[in-house]
Amino acid sequence: MILKKSSIFPCLWLLAIVVFDQCNDRPRDLGSYQAWFNNPDNGFVKEKQIGYIRYRVYYRPVELMMLNDLDRNRSYTKTALDSIKATYGNSLYFMLEMAYADESVSGDMLRHHYADYESYAQKVKELSFNIQPYINLAYDSDTVLPSLHHFERGYELGKRQRFLFAFPAPPKDISHFTFTYLDDLFKAGKLNFRFDAAIREQVPELPLLP
Repeated sequence: MILKKSSIFPCLWLLAIVVFDQCNDRPRDLGSYQAWFNNPDNGFVKEKQIGYIRYRVYYRPVELMMLNDLDRNRSYTKTALDSIKATYGNSLYFMLEMAYADESVSGDMLRHHYADYESYAQKVKELSFNIQPYINLAYDSDTVLPSLHHFERGYELGKRQRFLFAFPAPPKDISHFTFTYLDDLFKAGKLNFRFDAAIREQVPELPLLP
């Protein structure tokens, strides 16, 4: 079948609109860059709700971790960005967040669940120094424990509990990785959050080059 010129131009125009829209979806500044990763449609956030607690796991690529080291009022060369990126190594970073499913609820989650001070203090200590045994990451058939973790104590007056974990670098040929949390804190049991390993190739560039 031979297309006439009059039918070709509308097709080309429609293709140009699609390409333009896809380009516009890319984050253009550091604020929109962070928001892009928090959008569940992009595959970097997984969520479950058990009872009155909402569990979220965020896969944090190194480019996103770098925002902690960047001045949002200046531009960076590729060489400068590569130097900052190297400090994070090849580890995989994840954030585990536990929060009230009902955002209108206030108060410290831990105090709500552990009424007496002794139990409360013990849980805070355990979360700060000994949560690693309850966390692992599976790369296809291999399972590893976190190499480090950080507990963000006091975030929003206890309405959310956040933990940052780093895991050893995975093989390049894996198809997926699964973050597992054995919840002894709120007794939700074993929670699995599976990520497609292909999203590692979908990380947008930092919008910082001059």
